[in-house]
Amino acid sequence: MESTKQSENDNRRAFQAWAPQDGAWSAWCKPALFVVPPADAVDEDRGSGDKIDLHWAPPADQGVGLVLDVPGHLAIDAGVELASRGYCPVPLFNGLPGPSAVVPTLEMQRRLLAAVPVLEQIGRMRGTNGPPAFLLDSRRLGEARRIEVGMFDNRWLLFPQDVPSGERLRKEGVLEVIVLTNNRRGPECDLARICSSWDQCGVNVSVRMFADPNVTRRWAIVRHWNWIEEIRWLLLRARLCRSGTGAFGRVVRMTVRAG
Repeated sequence: MESTKQSENDNRRAFQAWAPQDGAWSAWCKPALFVVPPADAVDEDRGSGDKIDLHWAPPADQGVGLVLDVPGHLAIDAGVELASRGYCPVPLFNGLPGPSAVVPTLEMQRRLLAAVPVLEQIGRMRGTNGPPAFLLDSRRLGEARRIEVGMFDNRWLLFPQDVPSGERLRKEGVLEVIVLTNNRRGPECDLARICSSWDQCGVNVSVRMFADPNVTRRWAIVRHWNWIEEIRWLLLRARLCRSGTGAFGRVVRMTVRAG
């Protein structure tokens, strides 16, 4: 009982560190990975030792927001680094943890918790009102794989209400957004939908590739939202399992195929 209470307190403290009460962007931080403590079992994917090269990120006083659409554990590490530079990292991970999960979450939970002392110290030194750095997990839609009965289907999508509107970004002084993605085709359909809406509101959107972040492409020549993307987004949305909490995650009762 005492151990459970301590874990709950640790999770509450972690969420407050990532979403401070006075933070300009805290309302968009997702609590899904803070709901339960990390399991003791060995995770399917402990994450690589890779580190994101952030030399391209502008100084935080230039009014540029970031979206890191890379493997979640790398996004978290990069978010901590960006926080030290004056950005406000915003975890948008919305898949619940669970046994035999389709999208691995354990290493992400561990890194979210491990970052707490650093974020608390940064918050005391720099404050919590810098431009946003939205953290995504590029594995959120699941790989093209067979999902078996009994697995925990925690694949998730990004919805427009999960991020600030273009009008809100502009109101807060964010006139440009840089997206870092490891998808060679450009941002996935859910993120592409949001990028298009930002672009239409006058927020300049550009895309950098994780494999070569030195190359920048303007949103206008990367990918426009169209009816094909709309159909794909609707099909993906229909396949996913939203729980009663609003996050995604449910035990599979019928064999399906991801992708």
